[in-house]
Amino acid sequence: MNSITNLFMDSEAVSFITKLMHLAAKQPHVMEFTNIRGLEAFFALVRRGITNIIEYNSNHSDFPLSET
Repeated sequence: MNSITNLFMDSEAVSFITKLMHLAAKQPHVMEFTNIRGLEAFFALVRRGITNIIEYNSNHSDFPLSET
């Protein structure tokens, strides 16, 4: 969790999220793009990534993924 904290708690996080939203808005979408939908999709992907890491670590205790 500490690995991604700087992306959200740092002063550069605004820049990161802003760049992310501008890039996403330029991509083709099936539905009309809105910032709320973009943020919801982004956080859903972050949550799923964290869940995948937790599941992997619980199933591979001999070689877990590290935070670094």
